[in-house]
Amino acid sequence: FDIQGTGYNPDPVWDGGGLTNNWSEGANWVGDAPPSAGQDATFNATSTKDSIIDTAFTGTIRDLRVQAGYTGTIAFSRSLSARDCIQAAGSISLDSHTLSLSRDLTVSAGTFDADSGSITVTDDFILSGGTFNAGSCSFSIADDFTISGAGVFNEGTSSVIITGGTTTIDVVINETFFNLEIAPDAGVTTTVANNDTLIVTGLLALTE
Repeated sequence: FDIQGTGYNPDPVWDGGGLTNNWSEGANWVGDAPPSAGQDATFNATSTKDSIIDTAFTGTIRDLRVQAGYTGTIAFSRSLSARDCIQAAGSISLDSHTLSLSRDLTVSAGTFDADSGSITVTDDFILSGGTFNAGSCSFSIADDFTISGAGVFNEGTSSVIITGGTTTIDVVINETFFNLEIAPDAGVTTTVANNDTLIVTGLLALTE
């Protein structure tokens, strides 16, 4: 909707007012229209109703923002492309789908279940709280991989691939991976932070 003819369309906030849990149903959003490619999809205490990124949804937004007060689950039934995914509450379940981010994946609270999906992060992965269950996913990060504070990373049987330019892996003393591939661009360095130990129980690959 357009505020008083100004042409300004506020980013949709999930209000759960629809008959379904689907992102594509306009009545589930403040303003009665789902987010477009240039808008954030925001979840907060406005509604804690579970939501489904359904196949009728376009599949592209600006940012996915899950804020304090949201206690529901955001379930993927199709792939999603966005700039940032910023999770501070609730649950995200990827199932077998793909999450493609042109910037960061940040988790500070809540639970992120990667399941058997695929995640591509063009910039940083930052886990400072909450739980990231990697499942059997393929998880590609093109910049820094950081775990700090109370963040919990459960490796499952996942494959983590660190690519791109000069990057740093920084964890809380020790971190366990199943498969870990470090594949920086030619001529650049991937650094493991001082006093950190990376434990790989599956396959370790170092390539350039």
